[in-house]
Amino acid sequence: MTSKELAKLLGVSQSTVSRSLNGSSLVKGETAERIRAVAKEYGYEINSNAKSLKTNSTGTIGVVFPDHFIDFDSNIYIGNLFNCIRNHLQAHGYDLLALGGHEPEDKISGVERVIRNRKVDGLIVIESSISQDRWYETGHPVPIIRYNPEQAGAEERSTVAVDHHHGGEVLGEYLGRCGHKRILCVSAMEKMGAIRLREQGIRDGLKKYGVILEPKQFLHGDLTFESGYRAVMEHKDMFRDYTAVCAYNDAMALGVMEALKELQIRIPDQISVTGFDGLKIGAWFRPRLTTVSMPGQEIAEQCCRLLYAKLRGEEGEGIRPKILPQLIIRESSGPV
Repeated sequence: MTSKELAKLLGVSQSTVSRSLNGSSLVKGETAERIRAVAKEYGYEINSNAKSLKTNSTGTIGVVFPDHFIDFDSNIYIGNLFNCIRNHLQAHGYDLLALGGHEPEDKISGVERVIRNRKVDGLIVIESSISQDRWYETGHPVPIIRYNPEQAGAEERSTVAVDHHHGGEVLGEYLGRCGHKRILCVSAMEKMGAIRLREQGIRDGLKKYGVILEPKQFLHGDLTFESGYRAVMEHKDMFRDYTAVCAYNDAMALGVMEALKELQIRIPDQISVTGFDGLKIGAWFRPRLTTVSMPGQEIAEQCCRLLYAKLRGEEGEGIRPKILPQLIIRESSGPV
């Protein structure tokens, strides 16, 4: 039997089960006794490593990177979000330990090693294919940043949902309002969760204006500045036939702009360029980049608040912040 199943049987939350079996004073006597009795009856045993962590604070929080994360050079946005989380944790007296692994099983095994060695008080998970049930089994407070609000099940109360589909839809609607029908998209070869949701959102937004994207309108990069630059240089003739380029992150969008300048294709007079993420560097390029802002500071703040509440022993029932990206219109785009 898992802690989730035990919690469902008893009509309480998983964290209440965990606290009761760890001897926490936050759970009332009668409730704690009932949980322990039922756990004994069904042969459920709490993770002993998790139990020991409850009484030995390390002052350190683990931040778990997404499955697709490789390094900060190839994913500038994750680097920015990581810095926002780090600043927030350090301001509240916590150190930070970066955790991850390209494959989900590598990741969970690495995190479990850290837990066995008693190195962290809690975890912040930046998107994961691993269910929150599995994270709960660690016995740690685990807020999760989700790319898709629909991914968070009913049990996932400690979730900050960032609606990438909404951001893509707002961008698609904007391009449609501007009269763009011939649009090139610079996507990523590997369609991880956020990219897939952005693309579907863009498609849905454009569809409202009668614009349907065809496979030939998609070029692929690896989310880096260099791949955006190469996408243009390797398909030079194509870019003179379209009125807008929609890159799926700011780094590729800036690479696209640099290549278009070298080809003397004027932005936005001949072609509009848009990005996604809202990186500060986009405002320093000329023309300044139109983008969809993913507010890293707000995401970090909401996630850390959930974590601090869990560390204080508060249930936080029903707290599931949903963050909507915002369109920032600048000089790199305009009407046809």
